[in-house]
Amino acid sequence: MQDDTFAQLVLQANAGDSASYGTLYEHFFTPVYRYVYARTLDRGIATDIAQDTFLKVYQQLGTHKLIHGTLYTYFITIARNTLYDWYRKKRPEFFSEEDEGSIVDRGPTPVEEAIAQDDKMFLEQLLAKLSRTVPRNTGPSIIRRTVIRSYCNTYRYCTSNCPEAV
Repeated sequence: MQDDTFAQLVLQANAGDSASYGTLYEHFFTPVYRYVYARTLDRGIATDIAQDTFLKVYQQLGTHKLIHGTLYTYFITIARNTLYDWYRKKRPEFFSEEDEGSIVDRGPTPVEEAIAQDDKMFLEQLLAKLSRTVPRNTGPSIIRRTVIRSYCNTYRYCTSNCPEAV
């Protein structure tokens, strides 16, 4: 069909001729559907968005927007905007709290790493001081392990930064 034919169909549909709108629907549904399906890869969603697109076009019949430019471009623009609206509304469903663990890095933050490093240095200084004050017949390695385990269990810093690994 030519642009003149489409312009005539738009004018007739605007006047209330449902057959003219049906012709527009039949001609443009497939390109609109394919456009949306290529971006969603879901037939149900693509059908819903294509239907919403045609509903919006129907609601805007008779406006100056349909007269300027080609109808194909107009339908695709409305479909694109409807698709954007759908993504905005549905975005929380795509990234649920269950998925968050696979998306967000749960490793220690730089601040947590710095605190752990400071704690490690503090603990090593205490152990060095303790080993100077403990009698020689008591095994320093036993005291060291006991203090480290106690510290790690109390403050929950048993990580790769824990001096127990040293």
